[in-house]
Amino acid sequence: MAGPPAGRSSPKRAGAYGSFMVLNDRLRPPPPVTPPPPGGLVIAHRGGLAHAPENSLAAIRVAALRGADAVELDVRLHRGRLVCAHDRGQDGPDAAEALGVALALGLRVELDLKSAGADGAPERVVRLLDDAGAHTRAWVSTFHPLTAWRLRHADPRVVVGWSIARSPVQRLPLAVGWARWLGVQIVAPEHGLLTRGRIAAWHGTGLVVEAWGLPRHAVPGCLELGLSVVVDHVE
Repeated sequence: MAGPPAGRSSPKRAGAYGSFMVLNDRLRPPPPVTPPPPGGLVIAHRGGLAHAPENSLAAIRVAALRGADAVELDVRLHRGRLVCAHDRGQDGPDAAEALGVALALGLRVELDLKSAGADGAPERVVRLLDDAGAHTRAWVSTFHPLTAWRLRHADPRVVVGWSIARSPVQRLPLAVGWARWLGVQIVAPEHGLLTRGRIAAWHGTGLVVEAWGLPRHAVPGCLELGLSVVVDHVE
């Protein structure tokens, strides 16, 4: 039995493609509306954990005194509250208070959201930024695809960054097309994943690149390439 003419799809295949495109359009987040932060920022890791207790208000204040451009703070739900803490079950400063202190000191803020996306934390963080009016001074990063997707759908004003580690799942956004589909505006690869080709590809599509886990001697070179850097020691 003869099939469809060469170069033409069968009606069944065309219908499947059409259904996929409809689903793709429904799932794709709306375009972001807030510009991302500039590149070349020095970001104090967990508030600058080399100088004060990690994720503490004291660390935020020390980071500002030592000339950091921004602070990175771990945020998670703990007993119904958004707190600045890295580990599950760990208490910490109220995230709203920490954000307010950092903004008052003139710092930008990266909220590293420790959530797999299904606990309500993404929506809570969206409300936190809305209450603080911090969309142009703060952004939210995550290792989790569902978390990034929920943040992007919850509010197009929220700038979302995707942190990239070495595991196969977390390396998915190394594909530039995937980052473009999701609408993340920042990619934050572990230092060992950086190559000049990847940096050029990310920058070529307007993505801000933020490196972490880098040795201190590599910091100047990354800044010269226009990358932001997350550092434990703020020089």
